[in-house]
Amino acid sequence: MNKLAKSLLVGLLENESQVTALYGGGFKPPTKGHFEVVEKTLRDHPEITKFYIVIGSGVRNNITQDESYSIWNIYKQYLPSQVEIVTAQSPLKYIKDYLEENPDIKTYAVLGTREGNEGDIEDFVKRKEFFEKYGDNVEVLNIVTGDGISGTNARKAATQSKEEFFKYIPTQLTDKEKNTVFGYVASVIKENIETPKFDYTPKIKSLTKYMIEQGLNIQPLPKVKFVKDDAKNAEDFFGKTAYYDSDNRIIVLYTMNRHPKDIMRSFAHEMIHHMQNCENRLDNITTQNTNEGGDLPEIEREAYEKGNMCFRNWTDTLTEGILVEGRYDKISNQISSTIFNQWKEDYESGADASRYEETFETDDLMIDVDANISFIPELNDLNIDGGADSNTDYLEIRFEVDPKLLPKMWSEISMNLKDVVRHEIEHLTHGEGFNLKPGKFLEDDQLIRNLIDAKLLPKAEYFKLEKEVDAQLQGMYFRAKKEKRPFIDVLDTYLNSQKITPEEKEEVLDIWRTRAKALSLPKF
Repeated sequence: MNKLAKSLLVGLLENESQVTALYGGGFKPPTKGHFEVVEKTLRDHPEITKFYIVIGSGVRNNITQDESYSIWNIYKQYLPSQVEIVTAQSPLKYIKDYLEENPDIKTYAVLGTREGNEGDIEDFVKRKEFFEKYGDNVEVLNIVTGDGISGTNARKAATQSKEEFFKYIPTQLTDKEKNTVFGYVASVIKENIETPKFDYTPKIKSLTKYMIEQGLNIQPLPKVKFVKDDAKNAEDFFGKTAYYDSDNRIIVLYTMNRHPKDIMRSFAHEMIHHMQNCENRLDNITTQNTNEGGDLPEIEREAYEKGNMCFRNWTDTLTEGILVEGRYDKISNQISSTIFNQWKEDYESGADASRYEETFETDDLMIDVDANISFIPELNDLNIDGGADSNTDYLEIRFEVDPKLLPKMWSEISMNLKDVVRHEIEHLTHGEGFNLKPGKFLEDDQLIRNLIDAKLLPKAEYFKLEKEVDAQLQGMYFRAKKEKRPFIDVLDTYLNSQKITPEEKEEVLDIWRTRAKALSLPKF
């Protein structure tokens, strides 16, 4: 047997004997449920020669990839030797890249679902379809564990006590190891709790000013105290949400695990009690039980009714004319801002072009982005193009600009970039890739696009394509919010720049108006 044939045979035999499993996640922190997934998989599939635990880079309540990695290394002592822990920017991309690069290796994509958890089951079905596209060598395993053992619950338990937290980590660990794991989690979560996520000061000032303008007798103003770390109170069904200390004129607000809007509603309620105190109407209150009669039921009724209505009227003054945040605004802003900053930095460093490639991931999206801008002298223009491959979840952006238009044109580039990113994300949700959303699949329309490009159909038909209508509307709605411009103004500017007649423009707008209503977008 010659050397070439021998080497090929050895490689083939090695591939046949190698069986890999990949289990990805955020693991913030790793729980006994995650540990059980690995244990069960290796017990049921002894043929696995390498089991990769892939930790993502996301952060939850200040728990980072480093904490997760350290905790998994403690757990690893109680797992078989074929377990290897790796870190990645995106676990999904890591697994996807492995499957693409190793088509001849038998591979298990391991997914954990909690018993009876419908969200986990839906996620499993979606990811199973995604992974199985990579070939017959790929098998997706569904490893079922007990419900309730989640990273969210573990983080919550860490704010309560060691004993509560220990319920969420493997029982095999020694007491010393359990304390070490608790230390990793509790220390950073404590930092997160002690750092306010929401600045209530401007909102409290605004609501107080509104109350004064409405003629409420609330002066002199009370002091406001926040209680932000009372975990025991937060878990108690009968715990306090807020109260008013009439003797010292202090409003106390409990904030832990509560939405800021709910806390502000409590503030409004207690401000009515302060008003009642300023008017000497709390002197005869001798009980906190509304069933005992006296003045208390009427006092509380006024606080609920007037407080809630005052709060509602105040929020209406803040939201009039405001465009509402959409489902993919956060990821669209993250992608566009990251690209823009890189482009600008490269330009200022003297580059002729800037290219940015990255994978962005949320709970329900995974997008590979390739964004390029070229700085072309004598172009005398800004050219914009973008595309999305909804089968491979790939988003491509191509801009060209004449350097003499900079820096004046940076603002326009930024807003167009936001529009394009949001536009193309919408296309990804319509296709056959991982990002397909239930009920949003749209048939391929490339034939019609080709006819439009060949000028066998009028340009206006492009704006009527089913796939384009949603993408156009969502992209420009996102831009309108960022520019703080009326939605119709952005739509008009765009359509007026296209080579279509006024009659065709009105036909397009009529179609868009009908669709905007279905998408819950503002009227125009």
